[in-house]
Amino acid sequence: MPMWMQLKATLRPVYADSPPGYVMYNDEPPTSFCAQCWSPTLAHAKGVIAFNRGGGFWLMHSAPKFPDSPANSSYGGIYPSQMKHAQNFLCISLNATFLDAIGHVLQVTNLFIYSPSSLAADLAAAFPNLHRLVMQGQWPLQPAAQHRHLKLASSGGEPLLAFTHSSTGYDGDRVRLFEDMLEPALQTGMLVQSWSEGEGNDLPSYCGLPQSLFASENIEGVSINGTGLSWPCRHAEDRDHSKWAVSIRNAASDTGSVCIADQNRAQTQEVRGGSSICFTENQPLWEAFNDIINSVEPCAQRAMCESADCYSVR
Repeated sequence: MPMWMQLKATLRPVYADSPPGYVMYNDEPPTSFCAQCWSPTLAHAKGVIAFNRGGGFWLMHSAPKFPDSPANSSYGGIYPSQMKHAQNFLCISLNATFLDAIGHVLQVTNLFIYSPSSLAADLAAAFPNLHRLVMQGQWPLQPAAQHRHLKLASSGGEPLLAFTHSSTGYDGDRVRLFEDMLEPALQTGMLVQSWSEGEGNDLPSYCGLPQSLFASENIEGVSINGTGLSWPCRHAEDRDHSKWAVSIRNAASDTGSVCIADQNRAQTQEVRGGSSICFTENQPLWEAFNDIINSVEPCAQRAMCESADCYSVR
């Protein structure tokens, strides 16, 4: 089934006459939603959460102005402008307990919620954290500086780690999602794909100290095996808008991790909130992502290394 049909099937209940509870957020919302309200302190995050008493789903994605609000229209699908660049869509089915926990950890990010549903009293009582998230509406409160993380599982039993952070860290410093949160928690370096924000904003590849505890290396190109599809990811008309990372395996026995993220690896992102979901026990998924990487930006300090153990390698 084509991806656009899967998205339509997933989101169809949200556009029904009697929809479940839902929250739609996007730092680039559909144009009818207060374009002048954008602020650099808002989270760089895009997603949909839909839920009822039995559970629901969390759709994390990278597409600007997606999806249309059920309050204003029926589901309009993905528009050509949203397909100009490569994007990522991750949909996770969750039980009611984990969904409300997601509502709790997302509260610190300062989401731009452009389409919240009105919750019935029983649903608001069953999901107090999601209810609070819904009530933030279009003018979210700036949260206290903090990080949050959550160990959870999909309704099918897939182990996951969720990470969220506000626009500043515990000490008021900027927050680097990959270097300051994901890599220390996973205890590994990462190869990162994200949108190129231009000269002076993009962070270069790091081999490790002193810039970061672990290696953080930018993916420069991908090739989809067996399809003939390949493209550069950075500094080539910004063709790839997806945001994901794979762990750098240090031994053949390591189980690789895959993280889908809201944010780019760029200086401008360090002052904005965001989130990431990591798969920590899914080796086939790690192999699928790792196998499409065909080039990585070298670390600037790699040439200065005098021994093989002074940096991590794939």
